Amino acid sequence: MDYLLKPVKIDELKNAVEKVRSVSQQVPDYINLTALLNNIRACSKVLPSLVIHNLKGFEVLKLPEIIMCQADGYCTNFYLTGNRKVVSSKNLKYFNELLEDHNFIQIHHSYMISLDHVTGYNKQVEILLSEEQKAYLDDSYRNDVIKRFARK
Repeated sequence: MDYLLKPVKIDELKNAVEKVRSVSQQVPDYINLTALLNNIRACSKVLPSLVIHNLKGFEVLKLPEIIMCQADGYCTNFYLTGNRKVVSSKNLKYFNELLEDHNFIQIHHSYMISLDHVTGYNKQVEILLSEEQKAYLDDSYRNDVIKRFARK
């Protein structure tokens, strides 16, 4: 805030103390600024991106675009809004670990879905997703899916 040099002069000391007092009275402004910065940081985490490596290089996907991920051998198929499909050279387990904290859930050993794109469930044990996508719900994952929807 300020500094003093020796020998300390009384007028300079009074000015330094006055600066500290005026700033300490503005603490609510600092608190508001801190809250604003925290909100901005939180909002920036809402739309994270995912880098998908493939044979040609890589592609950056926004998480809200991803409807589901499907295992395909050692690769993963990403089904996206706009009826797009992107193939990654990494396996589904790799993406499951990255996406599990971002409203994605594994529903089968071959499928992971975005809960934001779920539109329903049918008697053929399929989760219905946006853009007419479907993913099979395995019995071993059923309880996890029910718990996640019970929280909504």
